[in-house]
Amino acid sequence: MHGSFHTRVLSATSSEAPYVLDGLIGRGGGEHYTDTGGATDHVFALCHLLGYRFVPRLRDLQDRRLAIIGAKPRHKILEPLLGRPIRVDVIEENWDDIVRLAASIKAGSVAPSVMLKKLSAFKRQNRLDMALAEVGRIERTLFTLDWLESPQLRRRCQAGLNKSEARHALAQAVFVHKQGRIADRTLHNQEHRASGLNLVIAAIALRPGRPAVPSSVAVCSCFVLLSEL
Repeated sequence: MHGSFHTRVLSATSSEAPYVLDGLIGRGGGEHYTDTGGATDHVFALCHLLGYRFVPRLRDLQDRRLAIIGAKPRHKILEPLLGRPIRVDVIEENWDDIVRLAASIKAGSVAPSVMLKKLSAFKRQNRLDMALAEVGRIERTLFTLDWLESPQLRRRCQAGLNKSEARHALAQAVFVHKQGRIADRTLHNQEHRASGLNLVIAAIALRPGRPAVPSSVAVCSCFVLLSEL
């Protein structure tokens, strides 16, 4: 059994993608597993810049196009698999800002979710937002190739997600009151209740007679508790 190391209360209608990195900052590198809901090009980019290997299980992988640097592929047979080329000019133009953004996040000056939401909130697409997405398209293409070529990578991802699902199943079994719904109206009380649930689960997972889980094999995915606001 594996315990959570990060809890975040979100609205049930919010996307979890901007929040997947918040709980990982300052915990070293490694692989981070999510399902499709936590995967965007921006998350691919920030994971790479912050030293994490982002390994999502994408259900629509066959519909996603690969990206290349250059106008045309060397082999015509690849053309159906390719999307538009990477805009290297946008990355070069904004590279200093990308590095500053990664440094600010790594230093703890700003949360990844805050920056991703601010960048996406501009009425007109921000140049830094565009550049970060282009870096993410490069990383997503490299990941897709690794995913298709490596059965070991696919097995590690499935094993990591199984740990998360087992933890969620335990949470559902423990949190039977009101069918696991949080009725508290204030964010403070919601977070207090979610933290209490984590404490109970940790007590079950690390109960006497069960050896503690080494930090090197801790579940590398944050627990996002959905609430009805």
